[in-house]
Amino acid sequence: MSSDSNIRRPAAASLTLCAACVFARTVVSGRGSQFLLCRKSLEDARYAKYPPQPVRTCPGFALAPADLAASTPAGASEADRQEFTP
Repeated sequence: MSSDSNIRRPAAASLTLCAACVFARTVVSGRGSQFLLCRKSLEDARYAKYPPQPVRTCPGFALAPADLAASTPAGASEADRQEFTP
């Protein structure tokens, strides 16, 4: 089991598509601030490393397993994902 299965998403993240994405990883600063890292940015420069939140649509979105994402936020439809240009 990967360490990603223990990721806890910030409460505010539930308002963004990233909260349910398999590529998102929560990064906590030394002062306790939480940021969502897009791991898709590591392989594709079109994606922001720390995308401005909230993200409503994204072509790279991939639904995370239920243990990583509490729920799929509104706006996670296939049509929405196709509208976004990173």
